[in-house]
Amino acid sequence: MAGKHKRVSLDEIGRRVDAVRLKPPFGYIGVQTSVRDLKGDSGVSASVMGCISMHHWGMELGVNTGWRPESDTYIKEFLQAKGVSEQGVIVVAEDASRHEFGHPKYCPLSLESFTFIKNAVAEEMQKLGIKSEDTVHYTTNAFMDFIDNANVRAGGDGQGLTIFYYNQGDSEFFSSFIALNMLCWGDDADRDLIMRKFSANLDKAKMDNVMATATAFALRAGLLERTHSGLVEKTFEQKMKLLNDPTKWEALARLFVHTLGKLIRYKEGGQSQQGQQGGQQQGQQGQKQGQAGQQQGQKGQKQGQQQGQKGGQQGSEGEEGEEGEESDQAGRLKRLREKIKDMMKRSGKGGQGEEKQEDEGEGREGDGQQQGKPGKQDGKDSGQKGGEGEKEGDEEGEGEEKEEPGKHMGKYHEQTGTPSNGSKETDKVDEPGTSAGDNPFDKEAETEEGKRKAVEAMMKAGKGLPKFMDPDEAIDIYYEMIAKPIPIEAASQNKGMAFPIIPYGAKEFDPEKDEPEMISGIRIGEDGSRMLEAYSDVMDINAPLVERPVTHPDVCMIIDSSQSMQVGGGNSVVTASKGNQAWGDQSGYHYALKSAHGIRNALRAKNILPFIRMNVVIFSDSTTSTGWQDYSQGAQCRTPMTKPLFGGTQLNADELERQLGDREPSVVVLISDGVIANWDQDKQRIMQILSRHYVAFVRIGGETQASKDMKNAGFEVVPVTSDRDLEDKVINVTDQMYKAIGAQQSLESDWMVPK
Repeated sequence: MAGKHKRVSLDEIGRRVDAVRLKPPFGYIGVQTSVRDLKGDSGVSASVMGCISMHHWGMELGVNTGWRPESDTYIKEFLQAKGVSEQGVIVVAEDASRHEFGHPKYCPLSLESFTFIKNAVAEEMQKLGIKSEDTVHYTTNAFMDFIDNANVRAGGDGQGLTIFYYNQGDSEFFSSFIALNMLCWGDDADRDLIMRKFSANLDKAKMDNVMATATAFALRAGLLERTHSGLVEKTFEQKMKLLNDPTKWEALARLFVHTLGKLIRYKEGGQSQQGQQGGQQQGQQGQKQGQAGQQQGQKGQKQGQQQGQKGGQQGSEGEEGEEGEESDQAGRLKRLREKIKDMMKRSGKGGQGEEKQEDEGEGREGDGQQQGKPGKQDGKDSGQKGGEGEKEGDEEGEGEEKEEPGKHMGKYHEQTGTPSNGSKETDKVDEPGTSAGDNPFDKEAETEEGKRKAVEAMMKAGKGLPKFMDPDEAIDIYYEMIAKPIPIEAASQNKGMAFPIIPYGAKEFDPEKDEPEMISGIRIGEDGSRMLEAYSDVMDINAPLVERPVTHPDVCMIIDSSQSMQVGGGNSVVTASKGNQAWGDQSGYHYALKSAHGIRNALRAKNILPFIRMNVVIFSDSTTSTGWQDYSQGAQCRTPMTKPLFGGTQLNADELERQLGDREPSVVVLISDGVIANWDQDKQRIMQILSRHYVAFVRIGGETQASKDMKNAGFEVVPVTSDRDLEDKVINVTDQMYKAIGAQQSLESDWMVPK
């Protein structure tokens, strides 16, 4: 059936989105929303997509204005059943906005809650052998979308979400996710539309698996309960009370991964191959198959009508046959079919209302599974890109297009990837998107400040470091947080200069006395004559002039990561991810990292760190260096500190010479327990290299020969045996280069004479 419809305008969609933003429950005042047209965007297959900012709650929404959802007969019937007269694209755009605005309002509420949820997902994924970071990210968002969607429906909306999921591509995971949404908040019309899609896309085995997965989660989560008469849904109010309890989100997230996690597919080490949103068949393929698809669709629809009743009878007969079997498999199939019928019952909003007779459910099951396979009939593009293969509207936005059943139904996404169990960290998820936009908390969590907040929240809650973060990065952030600043006092001068900063007053410009820069404009005399005007005076201010390297030397930290630094034990929960290389909070290495980060924190607090270079030398069985790095490369200096070797203790003089030999005088901080195996052999050369710099030895533990030699040589020695020793500590190497430290040496050589 052909019909005329006016093309939706971006301005109209923008007004609708703003209305959603301003009205309760959101009420985001003083923020902006922008809408753009996705029609014609290359590489964009979505009909609606958006993102919201965490900082100002502004939202960007993309809408394919050429998309006509109601040209799909099933969607048209769905909107009529809902009593909705709006254009389908507006309905979807409004609910996509509610979904995006809902994340900070419903789930996850805060970055802290987001952290706890994502950590629970990551832990459960690791138990399944899944290491893919993308899988953790995707599954976390799917879980939060599930709760967010239920709240959109609680507000009396959600029809657009159902159309969105009907329009999306399909897979076993995604079908299970949609089924779970329908079990939670879908009413009769929602479930009918989605079951048309399932019946077209899923064979019996896939349907059984999808229903078993959704049922398993719902039962264990408490959305369903088993009674003597079968499975019974909780009321919508009971479901929402459960889902909106933040104290239950971690447990629910773990259950979500446990029941749905292994259905996720991924592409090994490659770019994410997202499911075809809306089952799009791109470009020429869609155009070539368009006419054939229409003919097949009509034929399939007729066949579906003829076979629907037959399918319903087969559904009933199959169930009766299964009841007579004794095997576990037969019992499982019976429960699956029971759940399919339960999905199709006329249950009102979110599962409320009176139950229909079981024979009605069976009839719908059969009818749905055999009704012409509409999702697979349409050979041409599904129309998400604004009606490719369809007639375009005229210049005024009006046109005709045929209404067809299943026209905009998402097709099954044939995944060529592998199950996600045992995945690698770089593997990419190969699944459709679970929402029309991006979760704003994802972006905040990826910032430096977001990562710090995540570590802080997890440690404060006694949950250890976040499992979804790189372990070395998380450990580094933890020590940065707990380390108290340890200032370094080095030879430093702030030069100052007087310079004119504020000119004021006015006079006639005198070319013989005044500089041209003092001209301020043109002045008119009493007689009407014109002349140049100049400032009559200036105010001079003394301001500090910061120059490098005079203000503060560069800093090199030499850190001992030998086996002896691991001694001391203590609680190793923070470093448990390191396995045999873990260290406790009473070990020498713990105090070494607190010292190193304390120095960095002090330099940062004084705004010195951005203007100097740092170098980190790690020694054990071998000696390695990060090289001299500026502030923008700070992570390259910090990360090696979280990877101790805990082997032997060889401080290689050649590496020290490469890093410090020709360097300008720098602050060098040696952090060690002083048990250096090659000290007697190489101390003369090592001390000669160090003598060119400002040196401090942070001694972890008791006195050693190395610490005695350095103290006798006049270097600063800072003893550390506990956290108390790091309180209010200051490393003072001021004017060390100018002291007669050569006279203090205990060794008869000239290697301590400043070069």
